[in-house]
Amino acid sequence: MFSSTLVFALCFFSAVAAAPSSVSSLPGCSGLGANASNTLASFTLAALNTSLPNANSTGAPLVLGQAGAIDGATFEVLSTWATFPYNDWPTLSLVNGGLYGNSSYGNQAVSSGATNGTTVGFITTTPTPTPSQVFCIVPNKNSSGLPLLALNGHTDEFSLCSNGKGYQNNVAYNASGKSYYYDYTTCYPVVLQVVGTQ
Repeated sequence: MFSSTLVFALCFFSAVAAAPSSVSSLPGCSGLGANASNTLASFTLAALNTSLPNANSTGAPLVLGQAGAIDGATFEVLSTWATFPYNDWPTLSLVNGGLYGNSSYGNQAVSSGATNGTTVGFITTTPTPTPSQVFCIVPNKNSSGLPLLALNGHTDEFSLCSNGKGYQNNVAYNASGKSYYYDYTTCYPVVLQVVGTQ
């Protein structure tokens, strides 16, 4: 557990260090059209299966699930509420392409985004680090009409995968059979719909 948490921490901080510094050069919205937005005050996410029928039109509600801790920091990952039924971070916000989890206690979790084959991770620590500015919200071209979350300019690279321990389903980006973050054989493609906007 400690070694996977340490690897997660190293990946998080290297992704944050590589984040672009100019809002005008954000890769999260690049090429996604004039109606794309890199800022939204308060919303939640749901994962909609793109390969099989869904139980509803919005998909499985997502929360920030547990992904480990080290002294002075906790790590979170986008998880289905059904497999992590706690919602300590009831809303998300997008600021200049940076994704934040907003806790009911006033804390913020900051997303490092994700690289190919990893889960969409967050960190909670003090002081709050600068997020990777790689997210964007784009209009949905499908019938549901709900906007979609894009990462690194893509809305179609997300999957839901079991964490490999059989108890938590997490969002992976460009899932790969070479990842130790999840069991690849359990993955299925999803889009992340933006719901509950305020």
